[in-house]
Amino acid sequence: VEKALEGKRGGCVALEPKTGAVVALASRPAFDPNKFASGITKEDWKVITTDKAHPLQNRVIQGRYPPGSTFKILTALKALEDGLINNNTSFTCRGGFPFGNRVFKCWKKGGHGTVSIHRGIVESCDVFFYNVGLKLGVDRIHDFGVAVGLGKVTGIDLPGEARGLMPSTEWKKKTYGVPWYEGETVSVAIGQGAVWLTPIQLVQLSSFTANEGITFQPQIVNKIIGSDGKALKNFEPVVAADIKMKKEVFKIVKEGMQGVVNEPSGTA
Repeated sequence: VEKALEGKRGGCVALEPKTGAVVALASRPAFDPNKFASGITKEDWKVITTDKAHPLQNRVIQGRYPPGSTFKILTALKALEDGLINNNTSFTCRGGFPFGNRVFKCWKKGGHGTVSIHRGIVESCDVFFYNVGLKLGVDRIHDFGVAVGLGKVTGIDLPGEARGLMPSTEWKKKTYGVPWYEGETVSVAIGQGAVWLTPIQLVQLSSFTANEGITFQPQIVNKIIGSDGKALKNFEPVVAADIKMKKEVFKIVKEGMQGVVNEPSGTA
C-alpha cells in the first residue's frame, strides 16, 4: 500500500471484514516521525505545518471526500431490500437523465442502453442509479447509510477521526433554512452532491456487504504485550452494525461488485 502511494496524495485502508482488524493503513504525503523522537525543532515544525499537501492529516480517517460511484452499493442495497427494484428492473440510459430544467449526465456519453441492476453496478451506470435514487428519496438513503456507519465516526482507535456527512431533508433545513429538492437526491444517489465520507467509513460499507449485514469497529491494536512477553490485554471484535436483510439482496449486489473487477465491461 505504501509503495502504491509513493509520490501521490491519498489514503488507503484494508480491513478484515470478519473482525474489523486493520490490515493496512497509509496516508500520503506523510512526515518523518523520527523528527519528533527527541523533540522537533521550530524550523522542522514550520516546514510540516505550512506544507500545502497537509502531511499531518491522516486522509484515511480525516479526509472527507465525495465517495462517487462506490456509494452506489448503498443505494442498490436499500432499493433491493425495500422492494423498489429487483433483478429484472431496468431503466434506459441514453447518456443523460432529464430532470427539472437540467440534464444529469451519465459518465458514458452515448449511454448504456437498457440497464438492469447487475449491469448498473458492473458498468456503474449513473442513469440507472439516478432513477433508483428518486424512488428511494434522500431520507431513506440517509437513514440506511447512518445505520451502516456512514457520516459518523467509526470509533477506530486513532485520534482525530472526522464524521463525514450524510445529507437529509432535516439537515438541509437546519443548516441552510431551505427545503430539500429532488434534483439533489439525483446527485446523492451516485455519491455526489452533499455526501462527504472518509475512506474508513467507505470500507465499512464494503465490510457490511461482505458480511451480509454486519460490521465491526475498525481496530489497529490487536493486543498489548508486556515486557515478559505475556498479553496484558486482548482486544476482541466489537460489533458496530447488525442489520437483518434478505440474503438475495446481498447476492445480487456482491455478484455486481465481483463483475466490476472481473467482467470485460466492468469499470474497475
